[in-house]
Formats: sequence, structure tokens, C-alpha cells
Amino acid sequence: MLSKTIFGEDNNFYVDADLDLGGFLIRPVIGDLEIKITGPLVKEQKQRIKSRIEQFLLTRFHYEKSADGKTNIQVSIERNDKARISDNYPFVSYSSGAVIITNNSVKNVFKIGSQKGVNFESADKAFDGAINKICEEQNISVIFGINKGKAKK
Repeated sequence: MLSKTIFGEDNNFYVDADLDLGGFLIRPVIGDLEIKITGPLVKEQKQRIKSRIEQFLLTRFHYEKSADGKTNIQVSIERNDKARISDNYPFVSYSSGAVIITNNSVKNVFKIGSQKGVNFESADKAFDGAINKICEEQNISVIFGINKGKAKK
């Protein structure tokens, strides 16, 4: 039905089994991605952030191998632990940072708002909780300007 409307009754020049109407109309193209994560993170945390960003972008953009070069995404994460008041209080850690996106000499910088992690076992687990909040879809949407809403703090 879509091909008849666009290409005419007898012509079918475009065949793509994965095409949906929304993707055809509004999904821009994204080329090769290179994502680098820096900060006081363990390997699993770096991989989690990288995977969530890739998943987020590739579900909103159509991937095509690009001759124009790569889109470089550099994510810098900072850690700020608060002193624990006593054994009855949890460990509190805040995570914030920045995302720098470079493509064809165009550079955009997005701030990652401070996200709070809380855990009664350790400061590292509290920091991991803060990383999980950064990786939530609504927060990634705000970072990349896809959703005009505000990220939760």
C-alpha cells in the first residue's frame, strides 16, 4: 500500500522489510558510532553506559554505513560521594558529567545533570545506582535533546 502511494501503481523501487511508516517519515540516518566512556568507572559500568546510549540512538535513527566518517561520542562521568552520617544512614553518591558529540567537525556538548544513588551496603553500590539513573531512557532523551522534558533529579 505504501509503495503504491509513493511510487505509483506499477512501480516498486523501494523494498525494505523493516520499514515502518514512522521510520520512513521521521527517522534520520546515523552513521558509524564511536563511543568512549571516561571517569571513575569499572568495566561493567562503562559497558552499561555505552550499550544504553547505542540502544537509545539506534532505536531512534536509521543506521547506514557512512563514508563521511564516524560520529564520536565521549561521555565523561564524575563521582561525588557524601560523607555517611552514621551507621543508620545510607551511603549517598552523586553522578554527573558531560557528553561531547563530534561529527564532521561539528561539536556539541550536553551536560549530564546530577543523579543521586543511595545504598546501605557501600558507597560503590550507591554510585552504581546513580549510574543506573543516568542510563534511564528519560535522562538519555534529555541529554540528546530528543525529548523536551526534564530529567528527574
